[in-house]
Amino acid sequence: MEKDSESNETDDAGTSNTPTKRKKEKAAVDDDGYQVFKMPWSINLSTGFNITEDTSRPINRESMRYPYKFSLNALNINGNVKISNKWAVSFNSGYDFNAKKIVQTSFNITRDLHCFSMSASYPCQCQYSARLEI
Repeated sequence: MEKDSESNETDDAGTSNTPTKRKKEKAAVDDDGYQVFKMPWSINLSTGFNITEDTSRPINRESMRYPYKFSLNALNINGNVKISNKWAVSFNSGYDFNAKKIVQTSFNITRDLHCFSMSASYPCQCQYSARLEI
């Protein structure tokens, strides 16, 4: 059951202090009856690979070429979530198959301050930074 709530509000000039009634709005639902999810986000996966001649192996006498070597270099993942109109969180990480270890991972949080943008990031190698852009 939905109830109305009362609050004391002033008009634009700030002169009135009379109680006004405001109705609570119901959450938007889709055609199936589920609540509409409105939090913009993205996730990206990327990879790279090389095809080279493997000079460490014997040459093919018929084609006069070295055999080919395929190598997968890295798998990268990054993404972001806009938690509100003013706040956003992003991350970046990956795995290097040649070095067999996770590449530098970073997390960022950003706040839109109307005319400014404030950002704080945390790379996982104990480096801290904060930035204020105009």
